[in-house]
Amino acid sequence: MLEGFAMRKCIGALSSGVLMLALQVAGRGGDPDAKALVAKAIKVSGGEAKVAPLKAGACKAKANFQEGGQQINATLDVAWNGWDQYRMTIAADFGGMAKNMLVVINGDQGWAKDTDNNQVKPAPKEAVPLITGMLYAMRMPHTLPALLDKEMKLAPLGEIKIGDRAALGVTVTHKDRKDVSLYFDKENGLPVKSEIRLTDPNGKEMTFEFMYHDYKENNGLKHCTRINVKADGKDFALELSELKAQGKVEAGLFAAPE
Repeated sequence: MLEGFAMRKCIGALSSGVLMLALQVAGRGGDPDAKALVAKAIKVSGGEAKVAPLKAGACKAKANFQEGGQQINATLDVAWNGWDQYRMTIAADFGGMAKNMLVVINGDQGWAKDTDNNQVKPAPKEAVPLITGMLYAMRMPHTLPALLDKEMKLAPLGEIKIGDRAALGVTVTHKDRKDVSLYFDKENGLPVKSEIRLTDPNGKEMTFEFMYHDYKENNGLKHCTRINVKADGKDFALELSELKAQGKVEAGLFAAPE
């Protein structure tokens, strides 16, 4: 009887020891806490006081790519407020032909103005969610503090290789938006990639990938200055400059163009 009691006690102690060891191993080798990854990214980007103001901001961008065998060079002046308000002034060169446009997105509405001919057209309603979804995913490094809000859900994705570097990922979930996969450099903690799957106006599902490169520090804020974009077999780069937060959004900035 005593031998049985001793055996049960020994087995219980052994089981507890195995459980503790398993928990320790899991703690070392499992996925880091998703919120901790975001918090680290905020810190290495300059801290919440530097990153959070980018909820409303502006920047300049350059893009060069080919479409239908034609070289297209474009410069953009972009302003935004939150996730659903954008204003983009675009000057493009289509194989030697200049074209100037203004694109405005305000919630679920959008407009495009041909400034050369002073013509305004509403954006197709089905196209607006595609545009805002793309920009939502692309601007993840600018919205890191918002990812810790209670309406956002974060879940770990594990470790992958991006190029020759290890990266740790999280899934960003919001009830009103498509999920985004967001990855951080395992060593330095900075965002390196985001990915989202969206449906175009014709009902075709597309995956958009955004790779963040060439981080530079400006006034205490560390941010990428080049974004490589991949979508539907196309690949091009955006060169960013003059990124700045907008403390106060100008009234009427995102109204329909006249």
